[in-house]
Amino acid sequence: MSDYFEIGYFQLENLSMNQVQFYFFDISMSRLQVSDEPLKSMLQSMIGMEPEDIEPYLKEKDEAKTVPIVLLCEDGVRSRKWAEKLSDAGYINVNVIEEGFKGLEEEANSLTHS
Repeated sequence: MSDYFEIGYFQLENLSMNQVQFYFFDISMSRLQVSDEPLKSMLQSMIGMEPEDIEPYLKEKDEAKTVPIVLLCEDGVRSRKWAEKLSDAGYINVNVIEEGFKGLEEEANSLTHS
């Protein structure tokens, strides 16, 4: 059983629209290129960071281990790995984008072409 949640486009959109304080980390191996305008807008709050720097960053910000964290990588694999590590470190509100950027982009495209 994993100690993190997999979320998709709608959950990310809800977090963004409801102005919930959360940390959104881009831990992809290369910068993500976004063409879809609504998706691009949603991803503006991302912080590009190496995954091993996330916990020290949150400690420096003096964040509680309950703060929502969202991880995004190319395909979700790297995010799930680091979500487990953050959960093991005691963070209880860790989320990964299901299937990573690829899945998020596919979901966004299916909405605009429906």
